[in-house]
Amino acid sequence: MAPDPLAQLKDIITEPAPWSWPLSVSANLVVLVLIVALGLGLVVLWRRHRHLRPLRCAQRELKALPATVTIADVSGLMKRTALCYYPREQVAALSGTEWTQWLAQFQSPDHQRQWQQLQQRQYQANAEVSRDSITALLTHTLKRLSKGRKPC
Repeated sequence: MAPDPLAQLKDIITEPAPWSWPLSVSANLVVLVLIVALGLGLVVLWRRHRHLRPLRCAQRELKALPATVTIADVSGLMKRTALCYYPREQVAALSGTEWTQWLAQFQSPDHQRQWQQLQQRQYQANAEVSRDSITALLTHTLKRLSKGRKPC
């Protein structure tokens, strides 16, 4: 009987696949650029997060207010937030008409009228308003206060 020709075959020995490192110079540059871009993106996100912290706190406090709130409490919330973004010398001494005029630069004309009406009612007997009726005004003004300014 003839020997089996397949039994005489030897297994083919292959070399292990080469490792992908070191990469080429261009691939290393792409990886470096991606790492730098990711790092810069994280820095920008972190700074934005820190910048908006007073705004988030004010919005949380606004949501925690009771259903009816005094106008003085609302004005105090606005002033505390403004003090986070603007120097104390510029904001702390403002009250009444001066405060309304300073705050008007961050409001649309419709919101300015609404805020002036609130300020006029502040020292009257009925100085309470519904939180829901002024939420849009306060949210808009708080967001505009924080734009373009670094927290102090």
